[in-house]
Amino acid sequence: MELSKEYFDERLARFPTSEEMQQGFTQLREELANKQDINTLYNKLDDLIKETRTYHQEMQVLRHQVQTMSEWIKQAAKRIGVEYKP
Repeated sequence: MELSKEYFDERLARFPTSEEMQQGFTQLREELANKQDINTLYNKLDDLIKETRTYHQEMQVLRHQVQTMSEWIKQAAKRIGVEYKP
């Protein structure tokens, strides 16, 4: 194998040109999520977590209210002589 100009020209022809590299980098930048996209995703996730916590708290309050009303109904049924079957 002789290290001639033709040999090096052939090898260099396999490398992308700077324009091809620039196009590749541009395409890569467009495909990758940028920092704003990631921040938006985190904000949406945070909103969903907050809504889930609020829902859970509301369900706890409603459960307590239902238990209290059920006890009142049992007591009222007992006082007025009506059988209560929950």
